[in-house]
Amino acid sequence: MRRERRTAYWMAAPALISVLAIVVYPLTFATYYSLRDVRPNLVGGFVGLSNYARAVNDPGFIGTLSTTLLFTAASAGLSFLAGLGLALVLSRPFAGRAAVAAAVFLPWVFPMVVTAAFGRLALEDGGPVQSFLGYLGLWNGGPLLGNSGALLFSSVLVDAWRSTPFVALLLLAGMRTIPKDIYEAASVEGADSLQKFFQITLPLLRPTIMIVLLIRLLDAFRVQDLFLVMGGQQLESLSIYVYQNVLLSQINFGLGSAAAVFVFACALSLALLFTVVLKAQLPTGLGRSGIQNVMDEAAGRVYVRQSFPTTTVGALLTVLFLAPLAWVFWVSVTPSPGASGGSSGGSATSLSLVLYPLILSNGNILAGLANSGVIVTLTTLFTLLLACPAAYAIARLGFRHGNGLLSVMLAAAFFPPAAVLVPMLVQLRELGVIGTQLGAIFPDIVFFTPFAVWLLATFFQELPVEIEDAARVDGAGRLQVLTQMILPLAAPAMFATGAFVFVLSWNEFVFASTFTFGASRPITVVLADFVASLGFGVPAAPLAAASLIATLPPMLLFLAFRRRILSGLTGDAFARSWKVR
Repeated sequence: MRRERRTAYWMAAPALISVLAIVVYPLTFATYYSLRDVRPNLVGGFVGLSNYARAVNDPGFIGTLSTTLLFTAASAGLSFLAGLGLALVLSRPFAGRAAVAAAVFLPWVFPMVVTAAFGRLALEDGGPVQSFLGYLGLWNGGPLLGNSGALLFSSVLVDAWRSTPFVALLLLAGMRTIPKDIYEAASVEGADSLQKFFQITLPLLRPTIMIVLLIRLLDAFRVQDLFLVMGGQQLESLSIYVYQNVLLSQINFGLGSAAAVFVFACALSLALLFTVVLKAQLPTGLGRSGIQNVMDEAAGRVYVRQSFPTTTVGALLTVLFLAPLAWVFWVSVTPSPGASGGSSGGSATSLSLVLYPLILSNGNILAGLANSGVIVTLTTLFTLLLACPAAYAIARLGFRHGNGLLSVMLAAAFFPPAAVLVPMLVQLRELGVIGTQLGAIFPDIVFFTPFAVWLLATFFQELPVEIEDAARVDGAGRLQVLTQMILPLAAPAMFATGAFVFVLSWNEFVFASTFTFGASRPITVVLADFVASLGFGVPAAPLAAASLIATLPPMLLFLAFRRRILSGLTGDAFARSWKVR
């Protein structure tokens, strides 16, 4: 047992060191400067909690904190409720379920910068939102992009639209762990659909719900790129406040460090609270088979009445999630005169793809796509290399406090980047990688490895122990068991985890905008700069075309490997039902 634990520690050491790099060093660094009088190029004496007192008395800090908390509660709550409803619909077999799943899960692969650009386009003068509100008599005129209340409300909707598919995916996987025999017994006892849902589904889905809420609350709390692209100067989150005071203003470095410690403490406290509530992480269904293939068992596991037109609901969901994408494409192919850089061709009703070659001929766009390709490829490979042995060690080798560590891993993956930017800037500057692609690769690996460890560990925990026992009897070592037995069985989960890391890395903005410059910037940063350069009152078509081009690689990846990605997380249900059109 001791030998196995030593082996487990060695296998998990690289990933654990990366978590320590997220938690310990940045917190120590920020805490030190938050307690001192820091001025440009000068670290003064100890000032105690005066920087924290300044933050509490700063109207800017209180305002951004209120905005962030309101956004977090609204976005997390809305996406959870919508995701739960979507999961309930997709848990029932119906004609075309796999196609509907692919359509509704597609928005999650969009970079947040692109999603924010979609929202910005919708709020433009003469856009669909302004036209609809004017038709209802709810808007008297004036630009919506200049109204902070409208921007905040729209930001909640945009974030919920993008994150709901991810919530539904996790909840679907959790539903798989509920034995259908329980529903059959409840039916015999005369329980109706609502009783089954509230008395069986929700209680047994509790561990998954807690994990989903933890992810969504932490993810929404760290909002930054959505506000920057969509709101400009009208919206400011706590992360933006920290970013401006720590990186952009050396005068308020101590104040910004105090705010960073506060952000970090909030995220860590939330993570620890959820860890205590969970106590021991139960299977979430993200592992072996996910949602069961219940094509012939619908009567035993019914969340809605048999007569409910599920196929119609699926069609409406498809329209709901794809309509914004279709509208953005329509805007991009109906450029107004002059939208293509002074071209006189085209009108508001003539269809033209002229903007796409013009956008692709932009050297910055092509360089951004190439940089993103390099960054996501290396990030995905090294993340899987670090995460796989650590996940196996925690899940199978008697790692002490393994369940609690997995919860910390999950929380660390969603810590606000703004809280660790300055310490990482110091570390990366010492390594000499600031302004290069490695400046984005290193932080991505550090932040995405904990999430990959948690995802893979949930799969390894569900594998039959007999497989390892048989290999051990034959004299195989732990490394041989991992490479020759576990990894082949874990291939679907490895692929799905790699796809997740690919999407997360492609969509990452905060680290890329801070640690890469010039020719090394990825497409998300290039697109954000493009949005900032447009300003108000300019044609929307170029922004629409650039946004779709930035989305194309992850979207094609998802569509090409949708069966493997969905089956790797929710089992063979979608893969087998893909033939049911």
